[in-house]
Amino acid sequence: MDRGAFAEDEAARAMALPGTRTGGERRRAPRVGVLKRAKIVAGDTILDCVVLNSSVRGARVRVAQPVVPPERVELHFAGGGVFPARRRWVRGLEIGLEFVGEATLRREAAELAWAAYEALRDGQLEEAMRRLRAVRFFDDEALREAAEAAEAARARLETLLRERAQGRHP
Repeated sequence: MDRGAFAEDEAARAMALPGTRTGGERRRAPRVGVLKRAKIVAGDTILDCVVLNSSVRGARVRVAQPVVPPERVELHFAGGGVFPARRRWVRGLEIGLEFVGEATLRREAAELAWAAYEALRDGQLEEAMRRLRAVRFFDDEALREAAEAAEAARARLETLLRERAQGRHP
């Protein structure tokens, strides 16, 4: 499993709010509005924050109290993604972060993703879905949509096969 790509996709697609791009966007990677819980981690210091917008290159976050974090931090998303970042600016309660380095999943999140993958590979869709729902699909909207589409497709296939077996044809 490519954990770096998984985590990178999480930031880019994480619960996007339609039509929330800022006007006059000049960034190389436009940011999309999100409202996601996260933590800014620097050594033993942990700051709770809310991610306001995000792209594959960075994020704008809001903290509860004015603070200037160290230049190098990690942004930990609730779904397990860990993004090495550099503080670019601070304005009141908002902080601009630039992602640097390779994004990963926290060890426990990666282990949960692997367990869901193995359950799916072994034909245990219900178990895979149970595991994914327990971690809110790692807050990855694309993963949630794909998993729910697979679940719906299986239910439709079961219904059609049952109807055929009972001699009913639409």
